[in-house]
Amino acid sequence: MTIPDATARAALLRPGFALEYTTLAWNVVGIVVLAIAAIAAKSVALAGFGLDSLVESRVNRFG
Repeated sequence: MTIPDATARAALLRPGFALEYTTLAWNVVGIVVLAIAAIAAKSVALAGFGLDSLVESRVNRFG
C-alpha cells in the first residue's frame, strides 16, 4: 500500500467529506420528518424510530 502525498490525500478526502456531510444532512432531514410525523400521528413508535435515527447519526458523526 502506498502513502499518497498531501495533494493526492486532499483530493481523496474532499469527496469523502462531501459524502459524509450529505449523509448527515439527509439523516437530519429524516429525523425532522419523523418528529413531525410522530407528533401529528401521536405515535410513540415513530418517535422511538426518530430517536434511534438521532442516536445513529450522532454515533456515525462522532464515533
